[in-house]
Amino acid sequence: MKITKLETVPVKLPLKKPISSAIHSIRSVGCVLVYLETDQGITGQSYVFTINASRLKVYDEMINSFAYLLEGRDARYVEAIWEDIWSEINP
Repeated sequence: MKITKLETVPVKLPLKKPISSAIHSIRSVGCVLVYLETDQGITGQSYVFTINASRLKVYDEMINSFAYLLEGRDARYVEAIWEDIWSEINP
């Protein structure tokens, strides 16, 4: 079961009521929806969440930069894939 495609969808979600502190106010949160497709038609779904939605583009770009570590890999070997991504982040 090989991973054939990584797709991300950044989503900015406005809050009904801002979360405020003495120094700033959070008016929205961000999520990057993550989809992995396999050659057997199975789609995996997950997300990355950030309170600081202004950094949403950075998260999206980071996740997409791992596509070469995912595509062509067997989706059942999650631990090995995770170790490769972790090594990429922390050389």
